[in-house]
Amino acid sequence: MNQLRWGYPVEPIWTYSPVSTGPLAAGTVLLSQPVSSGYNAYIWGYFLSENDPNGNVFLIQWVNGTTVYQQMIVMNGPGTINFISVKAINDGIPASPNTTMVVKILNAASTNALYMAGILYGQVP
Repeated sequence: MNQLRWGYPVEPIWTYSPVSTGPLAAGTVLLSQPVSSGYNAYIWGYFLSENDPNGNVFLIQWVNGTTVYQQMIVMNGPGTINFISVKAINDGIPASPNTTMVVKILNAASTNALYMAGILYGQVP
């Protein structure tokens, strides 16, 4: 019997944004990852890091059909979160072909604050 390690016939990969330095406007996209034609994309994890003394809210967004879905991660101060799940966070509602998955910040970033984001994702035909 052939078992699927991640629930789908794919080995996810990490993609990271470059470091962004504040000030950054509210809604700034830190990471943008397109989904290929003929594929759905699943997200198994994320890496979020910031040293903003005010903290921030990160939004991981993807589109399924015409609906935008998101996961919100609140950071109350400087820090890093590295999250990996054996089940995709968007299981059952994957990012559709020819759309783009993004990680952005909800609030404006302080001057000289550093931000970085990454996602662990895979594309499945």
